[in-house]
Amino acid sequence: PLYERDVVERGTAASAKAGVGSEQYEKTTPATPAAQAGPPLEAHLALSTLWPECAKLYGHGDRIVALAAANVSPLVATAAAATAPEFARVRLWRCCGSSAAANAEGACVVAGPPLAAAHSVAVVAMAFSPDDRYLATVGRDRALCVFRRVDMVIADNGDNVVDTPRYAPLEGCPIARAHQREPRAVAWLNEHTLASGGRDKKVVVWRVEDTGADAVMVSKIATIDQGAAVGALAVRLRGADDGINAAPLLAVGTDDGGVSLWAPSDAATLMGWTLTARADAEIARHSGAVRAAAFGSNDSARFLATCGDDGAVVISEVLEES
Repeated sequence: PLYERDVVERGTAASAKAGVGSEQYEKTTPATPAAQAGPPLEAHLALSTLWPECAKLYGHGDRIVALAAANVSPLVATAAAATAPEFARVRLWRCCGSSAAANAEGACVVAGPPLAAAHSVAVVAMAFSPDDRYLATVGRDRALCVFRRVDMVIADNGDNVVDTPRYAPLEGCPIARAHQREPRAVAWLNEHTLASGGRDKKVVVWRVEDTGADAVMVSKIATIDQGAAVGALAVRLRGADDGINAAPLLAVGTDDGGVSLWAPSDAATLMGWTLTARADAEIARHSGAVRAAAFGSNDSARFLATCGDDGAVVISEVLEES
């Protein structure tokens, strides 16, 4: 639900006219949930919430079903519901921020034409690698595709010259039947390794390998069996200066409401994975399917947020043995 911000009324002018004096009085209305029958209009967002709408992005022919924000570049990737390859293409948007381009065209502008068609039906999840060199997508066609940033196209936008990145599918992509049933989530474990999870009750770990001569391929290196269909993945990335804790930590949310944590047996290869915690012990469990998960950033990285069909958002603190 949306929460309306506090409203403060001041009656200085009325008090002065009534001869009461110039003292001010305040009447504060506490913030309360505002039930919405549909998506809120921009007028409601601007006047009644803390999140006013700043721009609308047009380009897809149907509702948006997947979105990913880049980690380094000012890019956003979107995908819409689709039943044909020509409509299942990913679009990139460049966020201009406070630049001159933002003043001229708004907060975001389209970053070139859609990416090459890689899925036969809708993309359901996607994620940029930590350095934004790759973009991974999974679709209802059970395929996985990894795009690589290949060049920078200079686009002349009136008096502004901006850099527009382009992404192209890697050799061998898309990978057909990456999962036996529809994949639902994808996340990067490091700059060259990613994980995908689906309704086949499996998390598959993939490695992006440079095979020489500027050729890069994607190969499966591990499979982690789950007890239920996978609905969400989250990764806590680690830096090389973290010593023995340099390996990533993978959180998996499933349709039975469970949340589990997995750590690699070998931080160098990421080929073997060990269960470290389950929702019925260290982490609060959902009563419905888990739909999204995310670790905090920087000093909040020990916290994991999950949400599900039970309408709850659960924030758990992940404690590690010293």
